[in-house]
Amino acid sequence: MQKILFGDREEGFVAVAEEPVWSFDVFEEKIRATPNPLLAVVEKIGNPGNLGAVFRSADAAGFDGVMIADSYVDPFHSNAIRSSMGTVFHIPVVSESSPLLYRWLKERNFQIAAAWCSGETVPYTAVDFCRPTAIVLGSEAEGLSDIWSGEDTTSVTLPMMGITDSLNVSVAAGILFYEARRQRSLLSS
Repeated sequence: MQKILFGDREEGFVAVAEEPVWSFDVFEEKIRATPNPLLAVVEKIGNPGNLGAVFRSADAAGFDGVMIADSYVDPFHSNAIRSSMGTVFHIPVVSESSPLLYRWLKERNFQIAAAWCSGETVPYTAVDFCRPTAIVLGSEAEGLSDIWSGEDTTSVTLPMMGITDSLNVSVAAGILFYEARRQRSLLSS
């Protein structure tokens, strides 16, 4: 047990899991079966713990899938798995280049809501998340690439009222994901 422990943890159990193989075809099949899909897109996330936390938030908010753009980290890294509380094994995921994912989303008429810290943006509460939507988040170090800044993309922002200019990507994801869920629950009530 000491040989396979990761960090200072002694939960007392070990699990072996097969890594899911999510091809684009399998991902698309799962999404196509959803009438009004809600997707998370993360670009160039370098910290496995942050990636896992985004998965955890996406699962908790009832998202239909996670798209990883220009990946720097494996979603099945031990830190990602631990931070996700195992949700990386549950949510459909696909990892491809940003241009391919952007094109795929546009061809399927997804609204793209990209989180930006500056520039011409709209408050996150002013976006209508009730239609098929992909919420796009970038790394804290690099932000998003320019592909996510076109006129057919909605640039959203979270208010920064203190001295900081950004939030941890997983915190921003949680806020945006739950706003989308809140709006959709108002529609169904």
